[in-house]
Amino acid sequence: MSTDGRRHEPATFLADLAQAVRDDFIVKKRVLSFEEYVGLVSANPRLHTRNSAQYAVDCFRHFGLVDGERFRLFDVPFDDGVDRLVGQEQSQRDVFRCLEKFGRQGKVDHLILLHGPNGSAKSTMIQCMARALEFYSSADEGALYRFNWVFPSLRLEKQALGFGRSPDAPAESAPRRSYAYLDEDQVDSKIQTAMKDHPLYLLPKRQRRELLRGLLADQADFHLSETIGEGDLSPMNRLIFDNLLVAYNGDLERVWQHVQVERFFLSRRFRRGMVTVEPQLQVDANLRQLTLDRSLESLPKVLQNVTLFEPYGDLVDANRGMIEYNDLLKKPIEAFKYLLATCEKSTVTLPSAILHLDTVFIASSNDRYLRAFLEHPDWPSFKGRIELVRVPYLLDWEAEARIYESQVRPDAVGRHVSPHTMRVAGLFGVLTRLVKPRGTGVAATAAEAVGRLTPLEKADLYALGKSPEWAPLAVAIELAAARDALRNDGTSRSPYEGEVGASPREIKTILFNAALSDRYRCLSPLSVFDGLEELLKDRTLYEFLRVPPDGEYMDHPRLVQAVRQRYLEWADDDVRRSMGLATEEQHVDLMARYAQTTNVVLRGEMVRNPITGKLENPDAHLLEDVEQMLGVDRDPLAFRRQVLGTIGAWSLDHPGTAVPYAALFGNILQQIRTAYFERHRPMIRRLGQSALQVLGGDTPSLTATERTRVDSVIQELEARGYCRHCAGEVLGFVLHEKYD
Repeated sequence: MSTDGRRHEPATFLADLAQAVRDDFIVKKRVLSFEEYVGLVSANPRLHTRNSAQYAVDCFRHFGLVDGERFRLFDVPFDDGVDRLVGQEQSQRDVFRCLEKFGRQGKVDHLILLHGPNGSAKSTMIQCMARALEFYSSADEGALYRFNWVFPSLRLEKQALGFGRSPDAPAESAPRRSYAYLDEDQVDSKIQTAMKDHPLYLLPKRQRRELLRGLLADQADFHLSETIGEGDLSPMNRLIFDNLLVAYNGDLERVWQHVQVERFFLSRRFRRGMVTVEPQLQVDANLRQLTLDRSLESLPKVLQNVTLFEPYGDLVDANRGMIEYNDLLKKPIEAFKYLLATCEKSTVTLPSAILHLDTVFIASSNDRYLRAFLEHPDWPSFKGRIELVRVPYLLDWEAEARIYESQVRPDAVGRHVSPHTMRVAGLFGVLTRLVKPRGTGVAATAAEAVGRLTPLEKADLYALGKSPEWAPLAVAIELAAARDALRNDGTSRSPYEGEVGASPREIKTILFNAALSDRYRCLSPLSVFDGLEELLKDRTLYEFLRVPPDGEYMDHPRLVQAVRQRYLEWADDDVRRSMGLATEEQHVDLMARYAQTTNVVLRGEMVRNPITGKLENPDAHLLEDVEQMLGVDRDPLAFRRQVLGTIGAWSLDHPGTAVPYAALFGNILQQIRTAYFERHRPMIRRLGQSALQVLGGDTPSLTATERTRVDSVIQELEARGYCRHCAGEVLGFVLHEKYD
């Protein structure tokens, strides 16, 4: 079937596909002669003169930023966001800063070590980078090239090239065409370079530097790296090059005729410029004799008496890309001491050769192993070669919930997932990581309020920038401004905030176990609460449960109750909205209309009807209704003046800014909510119980109007993501907890 829906015969399909691949091969310049490649460099010198760090920086920039702080490559846009990184914006910026520094100084001389607690997404961050680099290498602006040595098979051409040719023969008799495009049956042997040497290394250093500096003269923001400007061929390629140059009496053009420049693509699967080293003991690089693997007769005579050693191993495969050391510090230190020199000089010493590398070194480690490493006598030697990047647990419960939304999907658990399930899981996970604030670095007027913050209030401040309802407006503003100071205080502790707590892996285990519960038909918050209750019964199971409480902080039973109360608020809001009752936005709008109407009444003015356009008296009934809900029956005039005075004082300090009624009148709004739902409590209970009966398969005695309204409630809940099973579950929970 074609892309436009038409059916093709197999032969036609295969012919079209083959032609498309040929066209793509040509367009992407997969194979070039050396002269053609130098032409590419001249046309776009910056693209072809990047070292591995500059290449990685350009990859970051290729995908751009989201909201000015998050690198889009970690959202994996090239693969529909599968296994993307959630949060960790500061760690992303720290990694990018390291790469930028390497690019500016012209070489990679440090290992980037991501450290954090178990399950904090260190490996996910590295894998997102690796996947992005793979994709970028397939784009035009991410093109990478290496070269092969090609030796033709025709006896006449061999003689013309000097293999068996008389040294007295004139050099002009040699053909000047490249052998890059010879068919396989015309090639006697081809030697590929395991190190993926940069083709520009085939130019002598002095002339190379002069050429590239001239080409890059107008690129003020680009620094020609030491890797490209001073780099040299790997030992095997240098040996081949030098022997050919001698055989051709110094004729460089004839040496370049044997060069086939080939585009290559980074690949984790095929270990092409992208390698992960696990913590097992193994050698990361070595040499093997190339001529033992080939027939000596297939090589040109000038090379048949030369012993060629080909490097191999992890460092060799990763050259021109990135190497990841997974759980590096689980290895005995003796097993990776070579990284001291390798990271500082980008070289690795082998028995008979020194390999020069162009590789980004990145590793991950658990904080526990890092702390032990800091006490090791060799730590001072490593300190100057390592860039530490902290990757803590997330402290934003909304971001934490997005992790589970992407990984614990209905198709993964085999059940419908009820609304708020992942929010409950994310909120509990973050609450277990928060530490009691000390008020360090915050304004003195906010210090007392900081000390009053409960874990739930601190979590809301971090995630939503929301201050507690008990905080007066001035204090609420100071708390919002103190959010960064609170984070800084948390990061300066030992253990730091985000180092201890429930890991996403542990939370996902609870979610998957909850999906197997026989008590519930769906994966729902209530099944998660059952899982959390079971978790708390055995404190030896998880390390974070053994942390002693500090007031409400780290008091895990109280944290579960706090999350349960928050879920009741979310569920109650869903039920009330499904019944068509006033929402939070409508309560705020009511307060705004009350204030505006009060202003008109106190001024003795009329208001214009928006429909008829006529001037009318203000709605006094609105004022009386709100004041009745608030219990203002003695001196309503004084109350009205107090409301307007609060707005006036705020407006003087914030001219031209919309009045934040929710922040200014948080306590009043809470009274309005309470009074409103107390007024409607009987109706909510009656309508909810009727809906429960219908969902349970009963046929309650209802009028046609009542049945229509019950059906509407069920339909609204389904529109909000509930199935009929969990709709009954949430109705029963809310009615039992709040309206019985």
